[in-house]
Amino acid sequence: MASIYDTDSIEVRLINGDGAPWIKGIASEQEDAYYQLDPFHRSKAITRAVLDKKERKKAINLFNEGKVKEGLEYLTTLLIKYNDDEKQFKKLSDLYNYLVSNKSGLMPYKLRNDVNLPKPPEGIEYRGMGTMESNIWSELARRLKHIRASWSEKGANNLANILTEKISGIIDETVCKFYKNVVPEDALNKFEDIVILSAKNVTNRSNISVNSQIKSCDMPYDGCAITEGRKVIRDLVRNRTFNNLGF
Repeated sequence: MASIYDTDSIEVRLINGDGAPWIKGIASEQEDAYYQLDPFHRSKAITRAVLDKKERKKAINLFNEGKVKEGLEYLTTLLIKYNDDEKQFKKLSDLYNYLVSNKSGLMPYKLRNDVNLPKPPEGIEYRGMGTMESNIWSELARRLKHIRASWSEKGANNLANILTEKISGIIDETVCKFYKNVVPEDALNKFEDIVILSAKNVTNRSNISVNSQIKSCDMPYDGCAITEGRKVIRDLVRNRTFNNLGF
């Protein structure tokens, strides 16, 4: 962010989270930061707990309109109504506790009196903050989660760094810098073919070509099942000569 924005001039920070303690902790550590419970997660929790469509719609609308007190009171009436339904009561009870534990972030940031947002530049408007979940899934979670894989902390961080570089469009530059520091530049264009000799011509060295150039090759993983990792590798080498790869 600091490479694109002047972070020293930021006046207000809005922390949009799903209720995780570490996210709320970040907001509490900064004087200019305000925590908001993500409206998507809030509505999703209500949808899962309130089965009646009319009751669900009313509860969601109350919180969307910033009527936090009325919303919690309405959930209390539902708890009383479904007191004899053990399964439904448990869902509503969990929902109520979830919302109360995030009470400081239930009011939408645009409706809060304590958040003084600077006037946006002409042609710019303040929008919602619910795009992060989709971006994380598309660019990170889809590669890291739900694929029967396990990661060490170091491995997950390394892969996250690679994906971040790819999304930012600078992975080629980064890879080239890395390999230039590892492989001597004068060695990048030198290749030696290794010829496996049969017993018949083991003494005949005329078939060996030293420092021959590689003229062509197939794309990696042609005819194989394509995983997310293999897609990244294919994107790295597509339509590029070997000498331009940098490694």
